[in-house]
Amino acid sequence: MSKRHSAMPAPLTTGTYVLILQCQQTAQLPVGKLGLLKLRPGYYLYVGSAFGPGGIPARIAHHKRIQRSPHWHIDYLRKETALLATWHSFDTVKREHQWAAALAGETTCSMAMPRFGASDCKCPGHLFYSVQAPQPAALEKQLRRMDSEQPALQLTICNGEDTEQCWLGD
Repeated sequence: MSKRHSAMPAPLTTGTYVLILQCQQTAQLPVGKLGLLKLRPGYYLYVGSAFGPGGIPARIAHHKRIQRSPHWHIDYLRKETALLATWHSFDTVKREHQWAAALAGETTCSMAMPRFGASDCKCPGHLFYSVQAPQPAALEKQLRRMDSEQPALQLTICNGEDTEQCWLGD
C-alpha cells in the first residue's frame, strides 16, 4: 500500500512593495534617459512589484545593495539615499499601479519625477516625495478606500544589513 503525500504549497513571495528612502542633501542626479532628478532633503517613496524569481525577498535584497551598473530607475536613486523601510504585501495580483495612484492621492506626497519607474506602464510615475516621514497606516487607509480586498501591508524596517518585520496593526 502506497502512502500519498500532499505537497505543502510554497509560501507566497510575490507582491507589491514601497521603498521608503531618506535623502540628506540637495543634489542633481542623472537618471538614465529620464534626465536629472533634483534631489532635496526628505523622503522618497518608490512603488514596485516583484513577480519574478524570489519575489519580494529577492527584490528587497536587490534594493538594499547599491548597484554599480544601474538596471532600473530606482538603482540610480539608491546611490544617494538610505533605505529606511519597505512596505509590502504578498499577493498574486500586481497592485503597483493602484498603490502609485493611492500615493498620488496623499496630501503629504508629491510626484518626485514624471515617468520614474513607470516606463512600462501608463502611470504618471512611481516615485513620490514627502518632507515628513511617511506613515504606512495612511497608505493602508487610502488603499482600503479604493479596494476593500487589499491584502494586509507588512512593514520591514531596514537598519543596514539587519531587518525587522512586523504586520501593521501589531
